[in-house]
Amino acid sequence: MLVVLKSLLVFSTTNDKCFFTEFHENFNIVKGKNTSGKSTLIQSIIYTFGVNDGREKIEEILKNNLIFRLDLIANSN
Repeated sequence: MLVVLKSLLVFSTTNDKCFFTEFHENFNIVKGKNTSGKSTLIQSIIYTFGVNDGREKIEEILKNNLIFRLDLIANSN
């Protein structure tokens, strides 16, 4: 199965903050300084797929009552 990520929206119901990004269908680079949120972005994507490889890793994120929306296209070839 081929999965193409289109966009990610994360919204906090606690403090009315949100994050939105769109992905290119061929190639994406996640770049930033230490503690800028690169790992948090990847963890958020993995979490929306229902994978939680360690509750302690995402517990800080989830305490903000977040809503995740990951738009994607899935093709089975």
